Amino acid sequence: GVADGFGDGGVNWGGTLGPNKSTLGPDGHLYIADTSVDLAYEMDPSNLSTAVQLIDASNKTDQQYVNSIWVTGTQAGGDRKIYLVNGRYTDPRVGLIEYDLGANAAVPANEVGVQVVTGVPLASYYGKDVSRDSNGDWYLSTYRSEPNQAPPIIKFDGTGEYPLDNHVIWSASRDYAGSPDGIDIN
Repeated sequence: GVADGFGDGGVNWGGTLGPNKSTLGPDGHLYIADTSVDLAYEMDPSNLSTAVQLIDASNKTDQQYVNSIWVTGTQAGGDRKIYLVNGRYTDPRVGLIEYDLGANAAVPANEVGVQVVTGVPLASYYGKDVSRDSNGDWYLSTYRSEPNQAPPIIKFDGTGEYPLDNHVIWSASRDYAGSPDGIDIN
């Protein structure tokens, strides 16, 4: 419930990694990626005492991480989509995954989504965050422990055919280690 101005949405947020990345959707709702249990939630900011779980185990592989979330459209408009960054580089579905919710409150059972970006341009490193600009282009950040492994940020042409692996507009220098854990486009 809501206590001292803080709402947990009724979710037992656990572990050391979640809740992790959050974003505001076009509907004004708060969307949260819970990396500890690799799920995603939606909360109405007017009542933070209730969260809607957007995916379950049938919507992902048992190896899939949920490191970040991005939202387009609205449930009321019937065109809502969520995009989840699967940062587990050993999972064949590593990259950015699109789930088409439409007017549904959550992703229907057994709907596994479409890979928008596969692991190829991430060069087998952890995908961390995602953002999108007004042109529809995607930006993904990666975690690298050593220099010259993978670009820390990659920009993809969002008008290309899925997967967008062959539609890289630019990538930041591989000279740096570490990770931009959070990115945003203004």
